Amino acid sequence: MAAPLSAQTICPPTPAYSLCDLVFDAPAGATLQAEVRSPKHKTFLMPAFASAPGKLTVRVTPTDPGQWDFRVTSSLAQYNGKTGSFEALANDHPGFVVPANLRHWATGEDKQPHLWLGATGGDPATLLRQKFNHVRLVLDQTKLDEVEQQMRAYNERRITVDLVVSDLPTMWQEREKTLRYLVGRFAAFNITWQLRGPRATLKETGLALKKIDPYGHPRTGVTSDTSAPLLADGWANHIVYSTVDDQLGAIEHQLYTVPKVSIALEEGNDPEAFRKRLWNMWCNGQYPTVKLSSEKGAKYVSAWQELFARTRHWDLEPYFDVDGARAVALEDVEYIVYIENPNVPVELVVEKHSYDVYWFNPLTGDYSKQKKNWKGEKFVAEPPSKDHDWVLHLSRDGKKEGMLKSYRFEAREPMVQELEMVEKMVPFEMTEPKVDTVSIQASVPFSVKMKKPTRATRTMMFLWTGEVVNGGQGARVLGTGPNGLLKIPADITTKFPAVLSFRVVGMNANGKIYAADKVIRLTQ
Repeated sequence: MAAPLSAQTICPPTPAYSLCDLVFDAPAGATLQAEVRSPKHKTFLMPAFASAPGKLTVRVTPTDPGQWDFRVTSSLAQYNGKTGSFEALANDHPGFVVPANLRHWATGEDKQPHLWLGATGGDPATLLRQKFNHVRLVLDQTKLDEVEQQMRAYNERRITVDLVVSDLPTMWQEREKTLRYLVGRFAAFNITWQLRGPRATLKETGLALKKIDPYGHPRTGVTSDTSAPLLADGWANHIVYSTVDDQLGAIEHQLYTVPKVSIALEEGNDPEAFRKRLWNMWCNGQYPTVKLSSEKGAKYVSAWQELFARTRHWDLEPYFDVDGARAVALEDVEYIVYIENPNVPVELVVEKHSYDVYWFNPLTGDYSKQKKNWKGEKFVAEPPSKDHDWVLHLSRDGKKEGMLKSYRFEAREPMVQELEMVEKMVPFEMTEPKVDTVSIQASVPFSVKMKKPTRATRTMMFLWTGEVVNGGQGARVLGTGPNGLLKIPADITTKFPAVLSFRVVGMNANGKIYAADKVIRLTQ
C-alpha cells in the first residue's frame, strides 16, 4: 500500500466548486501530477504547475462534497506513489458549463439550464448586475498572475471565463509543455477554451487539450467567420461566430448539432441597430457574447435576458411557420416571435391549445399579458404600437410549470435535419460561376436561380462554401446570399493547381435545407 503523504500544503475543508491547491516543495525541472478521485469514484488526472520558485502546485476543484483522495506520481522519490486526501463541503454552486440538448447549454452533472450571456470584458460586479454569466478574457502569457486574479474575481461571482488562447509555441514539444502548464493552472477554474491559430496547429492543440483537461471544459476555435469546419477535426464541441451574417448563422444552425455562440455583436454608436441584431441573432440559434458601449445597450441586453429567463430557452429552436417576423419555439408549448417591422402583418401558426398571450417591449423590458386562454391555430399579431420592434410570446404557462417538475432536462428530441441533395428535389440551380477554372486572385461572380417559385421559396437564405480536400483547411465560407462575388481565402491551399469543391446551401421559408455542388479547378 502507498504511504501517506507529508511535507506538503493541503487545502483545508473546501466548498465544492472552489479551488483546492496542493503545494509541494520541488527543485526546478522536477515533474509531478496527481490522480485525484472523487467521492463518486470519478478520477481526475491533474498536472502540476510551477507556482513559485521551488514550488509545484496541483490545483483541483472538487465537484462533489465528501472526501477526495489523491495519489502522486513524480520524478521526486519523496512524493512518488504517496497518497493524501482533503475534504469538500456541500455548496449550492450550479457546476461547470457543458453542452446539452444538442444546441444548448447546461451546468453540472444534473443538467441545470444555462442561458449563456457573455460580455467581452468589464468589471465583475457590473457584469453581475447586468446579468452576464460569461466574459471573454484574452490570455496574456506575459501577465499570468494578473490573468489568474481576474479569473478568480469573475468566478467568485459565478461568471464563467471564456479563455482565449493564442500565440502558443510553434514546436510541438514546447507547445505541449505550455499547454500542460495552462491546464494545470487554469483548468480548475470555471472556464471554456477558445483557441486561435492555424488549422493544423489548432487540431494538434485541441486534441491534446481534449485529452489532458480533466474537467472536459467546452472547446472551440476562433476564426474569421465561423469555427464550424473545426468540428471535423474531432476536438471542438461548439461553434463561435466572428460575424453577424444572418444567413451564415441560420443555415449552419440546421447543419450542425452543437451549441453556437456569436462574439461579433458590438453596440458601437448605434444601440437601436444593436438591439435588433441581438434578437435576430437569437432567432438564428446563437447565444450572445456582446461588446457594450452604453447603459442603453446594457438595458437592452438585460431585457433580452429577463424574457428568456421566463422560457424553456434550453428547448427553443428557430421556428419557421410565421409570416412577417422571425421566431423561436418549443412547439406545442411556447412561441417567441420577434417583430422587427411592426408595420408588416404577422401570422403565426401554432399547435391547437389554449395559450396565454404576452407582449414584450425590448426597449424597456415591460412584459404584459394581452389575452388569457386564447385558443386557436393561427394567431394574427398586431403590436401595441408601430414606433419600434416588439416581441410576441404565446405560452402554455400551466404546461410549462408541470414540465419543470419532471426529471427530464429535454422536453423532446431536437430535430436533426438531413441535407437534401437530389437534384430534382432542390428548388434552385447554380447559374454562376459558369467557368470551370478560376484563379485564387480573381473576382468571380456567383448566383442561383429559382426553378419554380412556391410559397416555401418566398424567402430563401444561401450559404456558399468551398473546400480543397487535400488543402487541410476544411470547408471555408466564400459568400452568402443569392448572388455576389466569391471571396476565396488565400490560405485555402498551398498547392496549385487544386480542385475546389464548391457548394451552395439554400434554406427556404420552412427551414428546409438543400444543396447543389460544383467542382472547379483552382489556379494561382
